[in-house]
Amino acid sequence: LTSITGTVTRTSQVRPELMTGSFTCAECTTAVSVVQQFKYTEPKMCLNPGCTNRKRWRLDTQESQFCDWQKMRLQENNSEIPAGSMPRSMEVILRNEIVERAKPGDKIVVTGTLIVVPNVGVLSGGSTMAVRRSNEARVGEDYAGVTGLKALGVRDLTYKMYFLASYVHSLDTALDSADTEEEAMQELTQEEKKKIHRMKQTPKLYTRMAKSIAPSCFGHDEIKRGILLMLFGGV
Repeated sequence: LTSITGTVTRTSQVRPELMTGSFTCAECTTAVSVVQQFKYTEPKMCLNPGCTNRKRWRLDTQESQFCDWQKMRLQENNSEIPAGSMPRSMEVILRNEIVERAKPGDKIVVTGTLIVVPNVGVLSGGSTMAVRRSNEARVGEDYAGVTGLKALGVRDLTYKMYFLASYVHSLDTALDSADTEEEAMQELTQEEKKKIHRMKQTPKLYTRMAKSIAPSCFGHDEIKRGILLMLFGGV
């Protein structure tokens, strides 16, 4: 995990994001679940051995999983800008309970992970249609151009850096105003309290929580356990 500091310059509206899509085959009605990775992804093929469907799918919104999603732009603080330089900015993605935790003008500290995702702005552009029309105009000629990009074209080769936030803390106003354990418990909803009580019954909870820290980094179990103990005030 990494923490960055900056000033919020822009925030988007809170929208639902598809996390796990439940798709129904249009030919045999077989249900297939697909985990989404920052772009709408349909199943490659039907799980039914007797079905050959690869393209016709219906999204079942009732069985799919969604979460709150918001994007903000974080700009470098004025006090940290080198002399004669322009302030740098970073797009930050917020999910679930940390959405709407800051507004434009707030100075915040964001903890999360730097990720690379497909550039959605380019994905929605018309570059692929231009490439497709150019290829169609050369049908029958000895033309060895770019092929195999029927679905996404050159757009899929364009990516952008984002910061996926897991925690947001304001430097101007304390977002976490609870000073005591009683105040912290009062701020929790009944659903959150029930979820914490269910976690207490989870087998090997300590090991599972340690592995949830930086899951993209393989190994380093002792380091992850140490980080977990420091987060909870242990040694």
